[in-house]
Parts: sequence; structure tokens; C-alpha cells
Amino acid sequence: MLYQGVIRNQVVVLEEGISLPEGTKVRVIPEKDEARRNELQAKWDRFDEGAEKVFQYLLSEIGTTSDSAEILRQLRNERTNR
Repeated sequence: MLYQGVIRNQVVVLEEGISLPEGTKVRVIPEKDEARRNELQAKWDRFDEGAEKVFQYLLSEIGTTSDSAEILRQLRNERTNR
């Protein structure tokens, strides 16, 4: 469950109406850190999508071989035949 609040006098004060039992352990993530993490996650997701597209393109052009020497050989052949 996600709760929001503010720090007052070095104590986490939860938003109105929320109370947790005394001694409950909590994790505090400052909002600016959360925003940065979300920004980095979005960048990673875009990178991951792009990498997947490149991978699918290479598979369609080269085939499904996993032998790196064979892949390089095929790429060289394609480059010389252009």
C-alpha cells in the first residue's frame, strides 16, 4: 500500500486520515528521487523497446543462427553485395 505524507521535525507525518500501528517499519522515498527513478525507467523502457526492434530486424535479415562468426560472415557478405 502506498501512503503519502511529509517530514516534520524529523518524523514522517502521513496524510490526514492515515494511521499505522506504532513500530510499523516504513520506506520513505523523497518525491524528487521518485521522479528521477520514473524518468530513468522511462528511458530504459524506450531503450529496451529499441533494442528489441533491432534484435528482431537482425533476426529477420540474418536468420536465427546464434553463431557469432556466422553472423559476422553474413553481415560482411551483405555489405559487399550492396
